[in-house]
Amino acid sequence: MRIYESLFIIKPDVPEEEIDQRLEALRTVLTGAGATVDKLDKWGKRKLAYRVDKYREGFYVLVQYTAGPEMVKEFERRLRVSDIVLKFLSVRIDE
Repeated sequence: MRIYESLFIIKPDVPEEEIDQRLEALRTVLTGAGATVDKLDKWGKRKLAYRVDKYREGFYVLVQYTAGPEMVKEFERRLRVSDIVLKFLSVRIDE
């Protein structure tokens, strides 16, 4: 079990309620597989460095969790197939 951080950008026109529902679903997936969610920060809407699809801003979310590497693959797979996620990045936090 290692500590990972995933930062992902959600489309800015998605309602706050839907964002909360998706985050709760992701948290359920992580905890259901034995991982622990250490931190979940919603940074809000921010300007993007460059245009992604047709968007110039996005809603940033940071999730820090403790899990095995196979759980990170599943988490990234779910982000990849989600229609509201523009970009994502997962990194391992070294102690």
